Amino acid sequence: YRGMGGVGWGFNGEYQYRRQWDSSDILRPECPINKKGVLHWTGRVNGQANKYACETFGSISDGSSNTLMVGEYTTLTTERRTTFWAYSYTSFALSTATPESRTLLADYSLCASQGDSNPCKRAFGSLHSGGAIQFVRADGSVNPIFPTIDMTVYTSLATVAGGEAFADPL
Repeated sequence: YRGMGGVGWGFNGEYQYRRQWDSSDILRPECPINKKGVLHWTGRVNGQANKYACETFGSISDGSSNTLMVGEYTTLTTERRTTFWAYSYTSFALSTATPESRTLLADYSLCASQGDSNPCKRAFGSLHSGGAIQFVRADGSVNPIFPTIDMTVYTSLATVAGGEAFADPL
């Protein structure tokens, strides 16, 4: 299982998966608060404090039932890319929602063969029937998400305060 860090971000509102919520990238002044997830990085770099504190139920303005907190990830093709909680280096314990369905596959090699491998390092995926990936929402409920989910809905579910309104895909 991996924590949901939020949605990858870039400059001028453009999506870019190289900026993540699992590292000191969030100290950058252009980091968009509306893209953060429940479990994001909260450390310090060179004495500079992180402007984003740990989330509380009160800070999840999208609603706890509309917010993904933890999801499954496994891959049989590249063992070294599986989840590893005892190793705190970025993409092994936290993932980031990427608006690319290839990042919802339980096959790291297949994901990486379709473009840059960085989003694949922060993917979710499982070996359940139909590709169902079990996610824990911030309200504690557990529901499957499938690789066929609309990517706008998926990335909206990954944030705590994006203000998106949508019908639950389940």
